[in-house]
Parts: sequence; structure tokens; C-alpha cells
Amino acid sequence: MFSFQDYAAPATVEEALALLDKSRKNRILGGTAWLRMSNLKLHTGIDLKNLGLNSIYEQDGALQIGACCTLRQAETDPLLCGYCGGLVADGIFNIVGVQFRAVAQVGASVFARYGFSDLLPSLLACGASVRLAKAGMMPLEDFLNRPFFRDILLEILLPAQNGIGRSACLRNSAGDFALLNGAVYLDHADCRIAVGARPQCAALARNAGEFVLQNRGSLPVDVLAERAVLLASEELKFGSNMRGSEDYRREMCNVLMRRMLRPLLGKEEGH
Repeated sequence: MFSFQDYAAPATVEEALALLDKSRKNRILGGTAWLRMSNLKLHTGIDLKNLGLNSIYEQDGALQIGACCTLRQAETDPLLCGYCGGLVADGIFNIVGVQFRAVAQVGASVFARYGFSDLLPSLLACGASVRLAKAGMMPLEDFLNRPFFRDILLEILLPAQNGIGRSACLRNSAGDFALLNGAVYLDHADCRIAVGARPQCAALARNAGEFVLQNRGSLPVDVLAERAVLLASEELKFGSNMRGSEDYRREMCNVLMRRMLRPLLGKEEGH
């Protein structure tokens, strides 16, 4: 169990940043779902509960998710449940259990860049951006590709979309970490395919997405999906851990991609 010497719940973002920068052993607490499993000894635990970051709302057609929203809140929110056919909400459903999702926070899951995160592929596929206290706005993909830096994640922003999406995951058993997970977003002008738990952090399969865009309508759905599946497994990097080997994950990526792509391409063509 982690421990800290002092606890603070600042009233402003500026106060929270000042506390965070005061010592490298000061830490944003988030939901502490995974932090509780560590043996870290911190100086000050910083709680963001007073900063008004626990709501989900629509503004100018985009959805904004406060960093302090719980996974359960995101899973059941009517706006998110209707966004891209429930792409983001569905990506949360398989995370451990309801009790855990009622504690774990969206911002903590994103900022920590967990490789096993079931949320990140869905957010990447949606083209999400993040707003940070110091660094400001940036695409989620750019944030995930940057070396770790100390900052405070304030919001996740989902752009207005008119397409459909689908998420999927593979697990050795219910409640376990994902062996592999992914999400696909598709509309008339874009196709974004994201795969995570490789076991590295989620990433976009850009070549596969571009292939779908360039060849939709000219290839049968099954052929289009199969070629895109192969491109995705070739361009993404995979690794080994206790849940599966690199080769196994690469093969399972083909299975996962078929489960997501075929239904979406079939819906688009009225099948």
C-alpha cells in the first residue's frame, strides 16, 4: 500500500500545479485504483476533487470529459453512450468490475498511459484530444508519443462525429487485464484503427485505415477487411509478457480486427 505524509485538495489549478512542482515526490492522486497496489512513499497526495473536473458535457458539438470522472460515470453517461454508437462507453464495460470502475478515474487512466488500458484505443479511434494545465491542448496520439512529463490532465475532448465505431478485447479470463484490445471508427471520410495491450500503449494502425478509405466500394467487404487486418498486424509492434507472446498477439490481432471491421463495413454497405 502506498503512503503519503501530507494531503492537499487545492481550490485552483494553479495551486495544484504549484504543489506538484514543489517536489518530485508529490503526486496527483486520481482514483488511486492502481496506486494502492504500489509501495510508494509520497510527500503530498494532491486531490483534484475541488477543481470541477467531474462532469461530462457537450460544447460546440464536441464532448468534454473531466479528468476526475470515474470510468463508471463515463460508461453510463447518456452522451457517451450515444457517441459513435457507444464506442467509448463500450470500451469500458469489460474493465474489472463495477466497484472498480466506480473508483478508477478517466484522467488517471489516460495520463498514466497504461499499456493494458481498454479506454485508450477507443479514445484514439475517436480522434480525441487532451487539455493539460501546462502543455495546453494536443491530440491524444501526440500526448501518448511524448516522453513522460509532469503536468495535470484536465479534460479529454472528443470531436463531433457522424460515424460509427466498435471496440473489442481479448482476455484469458473475465476480469483479467486485456491480452489485446482495440477500436475502430469509420465514417465517409475517415477510418481510424487503434490497437492496445500489445502489451505496449495503444497506437493507431494508419496504413490499415488509409487502405480501407482508398478501397471501400471497390473491394468486397470480406476482401477489404482481410487486407486491412494483415496491414494492421504488419505495421504495429507487439511484445511478450506473462499473458501472451509476441507471435501470439500478432495472430490474435487478426482475429480482433476481423471482429471489429467486418460488422462496420457491412453496416456501411447495408449488409
